[in-house]
Amino acid sequence: MSNLITYITIEDISSGLFRTQIIDLLKMVVNKSDFNFEVIVLNVPWKNKRNKTRLEEYRSELSEFPIKIKYFPLLPPMRYCMKSSLYLVLSTLLISCILKFVISRKTNILHCRSYMATLCANIVSNKPVLFDMRSLWILENISAGNIKNDSLDHRCWSYIERYCLKNSVVSTVVSQWMIEYLSSIVASSDYRLIPIGVDTSNFFYNKISAEHLKLKLGIGNELVVVYSGSLGLSGVNVKALSDLVEKIVLTKVKFKLVLVTNDSDKIVNSALKCMPANIDSVVISPNQKDINCWLSIGDVGIHALPRQLDSRSRLGTKVVEYWANGMPVIVNNNVGDAVGYIEESDVGIVLPASASASASAELKEFLNLPNHRLSYKEQCKEVVDENFDMELISDKYLQCYLEATQSGS
Repeated sequence: MSNLITYITIEDISSGLFRTQIIDLLKMVVNKSDFNFEVIVLNVPWKNKRNKTRLEEYRSELSEFPIKIKYFPLLPPMRYCMKSSLYLVLSTLLISCILKFVISRKTNILHCRSYMATLCANIVSNKPVLFDMRSLWILENISAGNIKNDSLDHRCWSYIERYCLKNSVVSTVVSQWMIEYLSSIVASSDYRLIPIGVDTSNFFYNKISAEHLKLKLGIGNELVVVYSGSLGLSGVNVKALSDLVEKIVLTKVKFKLVLVTNDSDKIVNSALKCMPANIDSVVISPNQKDINCWLSIGDVGIHALPRQLDSRSRLGTKVVEYWANGMPVIVNNNVGDAVGYIEESDVGIVLPASASASASAELKEFLNLPNHRLSYKEQCKEVVDENFDMELISDKYLQCYLEATQSGS
């Protein structure tokens, strides 16, 4: 007899993360088990026209899988939940009411991706809840300036965090440091380290596509530096990214910067204005299925963040996808978890916050390597296979599901 899992998320159904971290994962889980899934997606109403197209695409793709999507364009703007405790309460009531009516009575487990989904699911259901944190959301938003430290809203969200940790049977985190930090808040929660996952059948070096796209862009033998994904919560990493690019410019190594992003033109243009003057750059806005091909034109991937309260836990889906595609990375030392992997597995280079002659010389030597992919191919493959391959990640979630099923029976 099959078991039903309800997966609840407020992730934008048209986002790359919905594809790579939800759909790719669930397809692997159902191929390994007798679990069925209902995926409840709450998104904002003003993106409904675009999202309905993506919804139909997913429903067609999943027609042969025991995965059903229930889509509701009823999500209130979450940004105001960080500004007003009254708005937070009203939003919680609305989302709880929706979930009360749409969660199947036959479900065995609730897998909740986000604080809000976990809060509301725990309120309306007595089924076992898996709290899929993915990030330290409160610290992230304090660092971005969205939540004022020690404010009423901060205290409300801190209460919600503790409530979710205490009332969920499992809390999944993406780094060891998150476990250490959260254990000081709620020691009794069952924490599981489940990093970002990448489907290596979708992310790999595609030589044919690389040659075709380089020809299309008129790229010859120059070094190609790639940045993939959004420019961060509230544009928080633009300055840090600009500083990293400036360090590359100062080495006087010729390179082309390729931004692979679906951020709006306004956000991208604003970011480019912060970059060093006269850099050779191109912006690509790809379909999700084409991102791997665009990554394949790169020699090196980059990521940078400002110092944040949760810096030690930061890694980034983009970094894992760079490695899966066979590229080493350049990061600043605020992408804390990535720094750990680089130092342990030699899959890139870490730039210190302050400039120094030795760091500049090391960066220049790294940039001047004749073939970055050949030099780092084995290390990149090993770090992905041992830590981030979606087959491995799906096994970790499946183990959580099996244990949660037993605890709820």
